[in-house]
Amino acid sequence: MRSVPLPSPGPPALQPTADIERHEILDVLRGFALYGVLLANLVWLTTDKVLSDARLQQLPTVPVDPIARALVAFFIDGKFYTLFAFLFGLGFSLQMHKAEMRGARIVSVYIRRLSVLLFIALIHIALIWYGDILLMYAALGFVLLLFRGARPKLWVVMLALALALFARTAFTAYHAVTDPEIVSSTVSEAEQDARTKEAHLAAFASGYPAVVRENVAIYWNDLVVRGVLWFALPQIFARFLLGFYVGKRRLMERVPEYLSLMRRALPWLVGAAIVGNGVGLGHWWLEHERGMELSASWWTVATIPIAEAGILALSATYVFSVCLLFYNNTRWHTRLSRLAPVGRMALTNYLTQSVLYLVLFTGAGLGLLGRVGPAICLLLSVVIFFAQIAVSGWWLRRYRFGPAEWVWRTLTYGKIQPMC
Repeated sequence: MRSVPLPSPGPPALQPTADIERHEILDVLRGFALYGVLLANLVWLTTDKVLSDARLQQLPTVPVDPIARALVAFFIDGKFYTLFAFLFGLGFSLQMHKAEMRGARIVSVYIRRLSVLLFIALIHIALIWYGDILLMYAALGFVLLLFRGARPKLWVVMLALALALFARTAFTAYHAVTDPEIVSSTVSEAEQDARTKEAHLAAFASGYPAVVRENVAIYWNDLVVRGVLWFALPQIFARFLLGFYVGKRRLMERVPEYLSLMRRALPWLVGAAIVGNGVGLGHWWLEHERGMELSASWWTVATIPIAEAGILALSATYVFSVCLLFYNNTRWHTRLSRLAPVGRMALTNYLTQSVLYLVLFTGAGLGLLGRVGPAICLLLSVVIFFAQIAVSGWWLRRYRFGPAEWVWRTLTYGKIQPMC
């Protein structure tokens, strides 16, 4: 009697990453990045977007606010969103590799994952805060899928650097040519900027329905009408590609092998960071402290690549420094490990920060907008982040996922995920 062969079960289903499969250094870096995102967003939300120069001068912290703002501009702005986007691309690459090793199909699962993130982003923008980055991450994640079969060749790095250094340059140059009249500052432009900020402040000081309307209006006007989307998307995708390249090369799995190279590279990175961010800080100072309108000047066009290179260099400095401390110093390893739970609950903590913005600063909560400046934001960011460290550690000692991560995974895999 002949035996009948059993049908092939097909590729195994892809499952969420088990704790044993995680790379702790990535969670540490993700947690570290979340603090910078928190501080940058706090200052942007409470100062840059709603406070005119006249209102800034009325704050009780006005003697120290310019110093705090300059420190944030030099050390924070742009650097931590770079880390976050880099880690997104790196995570994508690791998930691709895990699927290949298991012989599992990844594309359909990842499309569902991105679709769920897109849905979360739309809710976040409309109902919580206009400063959302998740929508662009989700949209660009579909583009990154097209690169899943690409080999980690030099052209990937060169494409990433070209986009990172020159996307904003091209956008600014285009406006310098098409809108030459905005090169020099005028009183009417300053007044218009002040009126816009006052309108934002009045809307956010109102009730929750007004906040929702303003969230949607700001997101649409900034990204689509003003065209910020056209350089923001290439810049974010550049960071995705750098993370994708590092993940494809399996570099984060062999970090201890590269520690000596990182140590030798640090002085060069610090030098490039000082030059590039010095240029960026000088541009910021001329615009915000001297009142010059440089957004589409040819001086800006020429210096943007230098400033963008400084952002990348300082971001790499942070990554290398964290890796060196994490692997070479027992005491710092213990300290930095406390950031890992924050990184494992990155989506939950990111959304929680936005909810806190809503509750603390708008008329739907305490209505602090217009009363605090960069110095207070700096102190507040430390308090919020230490609270997130404590809560994240407590939560993950009891549960497998953060709340938002649980929802994301449950909807992605189409079945209830175990929380314990």
